[in-house]
Amino acid sequence: MTVLFRLLTMIAMLGVGFPAVRGNAHAEMAASGAAKTKSTAKNSDWNLFGNRRPATRVPPRNAAAPAQDKIDDTVRRSGSEDLRSMIGQMIMVGFRGTTPRNKWVQTMRRQIRSGRLGGVLLVGANITSPVQLRALTDYFLAGGSAAGGLPFIAVDQEGGQVQRLTRANGFAMSYPSAQALAASGPAEARRIYRLLADELARAGINVNLGPVVDLNSNPANPIIGAIGRSYAPGATRVSQFGEIFVEAHHARNILIALKHFPGHGSSRADSHKGFVDVSDTWRSSELEPYRTLLRRFGASIDMVMTAHLFNRTWTTNGRDPFTLAAGSVDRMLRRDLGYNGVVITDDLEMGAIRKNYPLHEAVVKAINAGNDILLFSNTAEPDPQLPEKVAEIIMAAIDKGIIDRARIAQSFGRIMRLKQKLRASNRRTARPVPAPLLKTK
Repeated sequence: MTVLFRLLTMIAMLGVGFPAVRGNAHAEMAASGAAKTKSTAKNSDWNLFGNRRPATRVPPRNAAAPAQDKIDDTVRRSGSEDLRSMIGQMIMVGFRGTTPRNKWVQTMRRQIRSGRLGGVLLVGANITSPVQLRALTDYFLAGGSAAGGLPFIAVDQEGGQVQRLTRANGFAMSYPSAQALAASGPAEARRIYRLLADELARAGINVNLGPVVDLNSNPANPIIGAIGRSYAPGATRVSQFGEIFVEAHHARNILIALKHFPGHGSSRADSHKGFVDVSDTWRSSELEPYRTLLRRFGASIDMVMTAHLFNRTWTTNGRDPFTLAAGSVDRMLRRDLGYNGVVITDDLEMGAIRKNYPLHEAVVKAINAGNDILLFSNTAEPDPQLPEKVAEIIMAAIDKGIIDRARIAQSFGRIMRLKQKLRASNRRTARPVPAPLLKTK
């Protein structure tokens, strides 16, 4: 890692704004406002390595950062290795393997160590027991470095039909669906989500890709309503239980991702399988849970996940789904809702993307839409070199002027500020899993 990249990393961790993409004033607001909320003061007093950082003056929202010209110049002059490491933080992938002895797992840790991979996604095939999972996550966490901080270790652990840690692979319990918990009431949801978050924390997982805050607008929706992934048809109740989910995870220092923006509840088809058009079913009320939770938590909403849904009112350019529609994130999420945090795509190997876009086109469009992290389950055509291939696509697009280099710097800044929440206390060596995590007979 070069001295120049160290400088860029330090700038990001101090919360100094990166240059805005040309023509997007709200990106500048995102760069300068991520640490403004009092609710995150407790976490933001510490840097990525567990040391208390000195108090810094946050410039007014519309004021230019004092070092902005210097940052502009630094970003323009950053070398290919520095840029490659910044791009690496924007990539999260799945993998095959369950132990540190696996060559694929070892490759990913090297990529994490060098800053060329920002995070990993755990799927069911990666998990066989509590002891095994803890050893695996410890191995990845120990690969954290000054180049990329601690890696994001993410999982889909919603409950119901979407959960990876279950009784079947040795964990204490399997969790109810969102719909079932809402029917049980807030007190029971609070108890269950505390257990769920505690289990994830003990397993070494630091990102749960939830809660689902889609409205149950269409109970027959094959991927949301029909399988119990939505709390309720009404925004108020969805927001109430989404808040309980967020609070339980934050209490255990686990990051969350609201999903699936701008709302998947009204769809009649499954975006895992192919193109989904919600032009005639989507309603603006589907944005209300996001508004409510952003008002409640502000900058403590760690991530928002975008959906692979088409709506003719969201784009003027062909039939790109929201995840890939040019400027969609900056317009609807950052400008209209004022969200300044990290935006992560839904799995870019889902049918809505994979069946309609080659890899290079999906990657470029996802970045130009405004997403910060590109998520790949890496299950369609499993490839240990996928992070390198994605990075090469982005580097080539920058060289051709298709992606602005400053756009990468913006995402890097948001991601590194979020990684400050992953304390050095999470960087632990492998050890036996505590008894509460083991399956009870």
